[in-house]
Amino acid sequence: MIAHKRLAAFCSTLVFAATATGVAQEKSPPNTWAAVELDWKQPLAKVAKDAQWQAGDGYSDNVLREKTGEVLIRTGITSKSLGLSPGFYTNTTVAWNVATDKVRVVEIANWGGGSYSGAKLLPSFAKHPTPTPRHTYDGICYVPNEDAVYMMLGANGRMVGRNADEAAKRQHSIDNSESTWIWRKGVIGNTLTVILCRLWIRRWLPQRT
Repeated sequence: MIAHKRLAAFCSTLVFAATATGVAQEKSPPNTWAAVELDWKQPLAKVAKDAQWQAGDGYSDNVLREKTGEVLIRTGITSKSLGLSPGFYTNTTVAWNVATDKVRVVEIANWGGGSYSGAKLLPSFAKHPTPTPRHTYDGICYVPNEDAVYMMLGANGRMVGRNADEAAKRQHSIDNSESTWIWRKGVIGNTLTVILCRLWIRRWLPQRT
């Protein structure tokens, strides 16, 4: 079965969703459940030696990226050396290829802190700004003709409680205000991910790994 127990429910559900699109037809007939073996240690080792999965509490959804046959899973990674501590928020997008059962980390939010507050902008934020860790709930979808993922609203208010630094508080306010920002420089790949918050668009292109 799945090595990472806390993601087991997500993965089994998504196998079912993938077969409906024809991506995993050879492995599982439509409308059936299938056990999968995924190596979660290998992609984690590429992040940092002390990185650990912090899978959250299930309040972030996942979508199938039809262009690549990958399920984009919202989860979390914690690492003391990298300053990552999302708590039960999700700060990471992982791609699982349902045809090959290969897993890779697509992007980690360049924020310290999470559901237990302590918001901090990591040094990499200056070159690659990203939205805060959050609960996405089910406000997430994939648009095939744009090859885009849309996430609407969600919850990130706990980020700026105790021990949050001032720069992070200001950026958190921008992330939840009526402003729009776009980051493009130095991006590898062609996936456009969009955050809509309070009906205003946040656009950024994830760094590819």
